[in-house]
Amino acid sequence: MSASPSRALPCVVQVGFAGSRRLFDLPAGGGDQQRALEQQVEERLGQTLASLPKDLGLAGHHFLCGISQIAAGADLIFTRACERLQIPQRIFLPQPRDVYLEAVGSSGHPDFAPQARLDAEQILTHKHIIQERVVSDADDRATRFEDCNREILRESNVVVCLIGAGTENGRGGTAELLTLAQERGKTVLEIRVVITKGQAELLPTWHGLKSFRPPVLPQAIEGVTLQLDSQQSADAGVLPSVSQFCGAVKQHASAEAKRHNELFSRAALVVVGTHVLATLCATVVLAAHGAREAEAAPDRQTGFWILGLLALEFALLACGFMMHRWLHHAKSQKSWAISRLLAEINRSVTALGNLHIHLAYLFGLRLPRELSPLFHTINILHLRSTRPFAHEPWEALRDAYLVNRFDDSDPRKGQIRYFTDRCKTESNRLRFANALFITCSSLAILATATKLVLQLLLLRGRLPAQPEAFWPKVLGTLAVFLPTLAVGALSWAAAKEYKARLQAFDAMRRFLQTQEDYLKKAVSSREFHLLVEETESNLLGETVEWYFRRTVIGVP
Repeated sequence: MSASPSRALPCVVQVGFAGSRRLFDLPAGGGDQQRALEQQVEERLGQTLASLPKDLGLAGHHFLCGISQIAAGADLIFTRACERLQIPQRIFLPQPRDVYLEAVGSSGHPDFAPQARLDAEQILTHKHIIQERVVSDADDRATRFEDCNREILRESNVVVCLIGAGTENGRGGTAELLTLAQERGKTVLEIRVVITKGQAELLPTWHGLKSFRPPVLPQAIEGVTLQLDSQQSADAGVLPSVSQFCGAVKQHASAEAKRHNELFSRAALVVVGTHVLATLCATVVLAAHGAREAEAAPDRQTGFWILGLLALEFALLACGFMMHRWLHHAKSQKSWAISRLLAEINRSVTALGNLHIHLAYLFGLRLPRELSPLFHTINILHLRSTRPFAHEPWEALRDAYLVNRFDDSDPRKGQIRYFTDRCKTESNRLRFANALFITCSSLAILATATKLVLQLLLLRGRLPAQPEAFWPKVLGTLAVFLPTLAVGALSWAAAKEYKARLQAFDAMRRFLQTQEDYLKKAVSSREFHLLVEETESNLLGETVEWYFRRTVIGVP
């Protein structure tokens, strides 16, 4: 059988757009000419958008996503051009749709003529529109449009401004976005619309093109490919579903996290173990040296044994030191941490199922900047995949989410069960480490106390001197070796973070028990969405805290 076709992971490049409501300065009654010119602008703008990947130096795995309002004029033209090119598009609104479409401008005229409003309402139902999001709650009109401009700019990798005869320099307008984008160092394509011999022409000018750097997915998932079905394999422009993308990344990241975890555990064991054993060798050598000094004629065989123990001690110390340095040089801990973080992020998005929400909780966490292109790509694929379910009954989506996150019959899904089990495991490991410390420390104290009592008896003459006696060597060895073993147990527990993990897992378990009850009792779609975001933010927040702890804690 032939292998399943595969493709590199896609990476989104978001194209923010703003344009003039009135592109042409035409006399009243020029409706037919207006429509003809708009069609020409739409066709030429589509050609410009189609050439963006080449102009920006994008690779084959990059894909575009448009971001704009849905205002009359240039925004509608941009939206139709995106649809023709099968570019997914996000719509940012300064206020809810019904209020936005009925808004009246400062001149007293409605923002939308009746036909333009119908066009906007119809376009918002089209398949390529993957999100409709209100981005402002300001009271005044100008501030709302300013908020919209800034959100478009914040989300975009590159900005396109289509400027016609009616472009104003007021607050929240296209000219303001153009200026703001240049001030913030964004790559901007400024397009001027001119009428030449009755034909609409576009005059493009790039700003900051040489400084543009295409977004790059994290190095930790470099080389990961998607397994595609026959339709996706035949059409390179077809994007994968979010489940396909997250499944591939999660599978790879989980395997890498497991591998690096095992490597770290072995390395920590080698570092601690070699130093403990080296201490044992050192104490035996000291005891043997004491015995040789007490002998009138040193035993040659004993000398060879001491030489062998010294060589073993040297080898153990060198091995532990080299393992410690190699582990830091290889940055295995960071690789482990980033792999686990990626696995949990993709597990989180997968658990959402068909819930159509903007993944704001991903962007609200204090995460490494190198992950930003991945988050944006996942967000776009999630919005695109779940858009058909945006109007599904929220109760069914809630029930599916509860199964995906709280099904205790499945250890891969039952988060409460998972954290309960982890609490038991970490508690047992912590108790064992503490018990080993207490036992070794107590025996060391007992050995030292015994040596003290025997030494007092010798000084008072109540115990005859016995240079060849074996017990002083044994007690001396135990008094040195056992404290080292006790400290080794603490170092191991610190390296594995048993106490910190126990506290974090217990807090998460209690949070989830309460959160599950809140989710089951939710009375509205909005409450359900907020609870989901809070749940996922807390679950990922625990992993993020662990990530930053792990990247700064070294091998003991």
